[in-house]
Amino acid sequence: QQQQQQHVPALDVALQLESSGKWPDQYEAIQQVKTAFYVRIAELAQSELGLEARPTRVFVDVVSRGFVFRLSIHVDRELHLLRQEETRLQARQLHLQRQHDRTTSGGGHGGEPSGGTAMLTGVDPEATAAETASVTTALAQLAAKIDAVELAFPRRIKHTGRLHALQMRHPAFSLTARLFKRWLAAHMFSEVVRDEGAELLVAAVFLSPPPFATPQDPTVGFARVLRLVAHHDWLKDPLVVDFDGSLNAQDLAAIQKAFRDTREQLPAMFIATPDDTTTSRWTAHAPTPRMLARIMAYARASEQRLVAALTPCAVPTTTAAITTSAAAPLFDPLACTAVFYTSLAEYDAVLHLKGEAVPNHHHRLANDGDGDGD
Repeated sequence: QQQQQQHVPALDVALQLESSGKWPDQYEAIQQVKTAFYVRIAELAQSELGLEARPTRVFVDVVSRGFVFRLSIHVDRELHLLRQEETRLQARQLHLQRQHDRTTSGGGHGGEPSGGTAMLTGVDPEATAAETASVTTALAQLAAKIDAVELAFPRRIKHTGRLHALQMRHPAFSLTARLFKRWLAAHMFSEVVRDEGAELLVAAVFLSPPPFATPQDPTVGFARVLRLVAHHDWLKDPLVVDFDGSLNAQDLAAIQKAFRDTREQLPAMFIATPDDTTTSRWTAHAPTPRMLARIMAYARASEQRLVAALTPCAVPTTTAAITTSAAAPLFDPLACTAVFYTSLAEYDAVLHLKGEAVPNHHHRLANDGDGDGD
């Protein structure tokens, strides 16, 4: 019988090489050089280390000890070149706009239309309009590319560094984050809340625990995260995650004021950090207000169930009762797993797959032995 293939998620690794003047001055050329590096890394990993490696145009996957590491190269010059091109296009867009204004603003006395102006200057209004549209589209695409590069490298690297420092101070943080991400996936929210957004939510309960003690147990931390998601007033208040305590009272007031002044333009789930006080980049596109309301409802129900399971001898009614920071609270593990099950009753159609056809079937919480997936 053929062994079932299991899905192993790739762990992202950012490679930053030493500065060199030999990198090309064109963005696309840099991508080609990076691809050549990926091919060479794969060759060396296989020949020198005996590891399985698969290069692509934009990364190389290396398999080691059952883990898949996805290596991608970051070159500082990439962002510089993209912003340089953005500046050039913005200047061209401004020139075209001024050209359009001169052509249509009236070139004669008494406000006569400047139909002859185009003839005198050799400007074709239709061609100008077409080029303006083309430049506007190019700028939008370039802005999206810059945003993607910034999130993938500088911002993500800094984010990961801050999380590592937080984990060093609070050992329960990483397991709490894993529980919360598993909860999101179990209820089909993992495509709605990015990993970085989920990690910020978990970080908030460790950095701003009052009125509770800082969680020392991941299960307690998980309950606190669910409570935060369920009860925070996302419409009226930003969630501030201050990793290093650098935000003073004046900074916090400025964040609150800016949030209220521009609330309609901001994401439904707004999370501010010392590096990002105005845009909430990790939750900028999702969840939507409607999806956030659904997540809050699920979190509220899961919190109540989890709290009841955490203290079976004296069931509290709210997480306010969980104020202990003991490393090993009494709880019923089987009852706790109930918060990771989601109802499929609301769906119009449900496809049941055979277990051997599902590459992550081994992640199931329940195993009824029939080989079928849920």
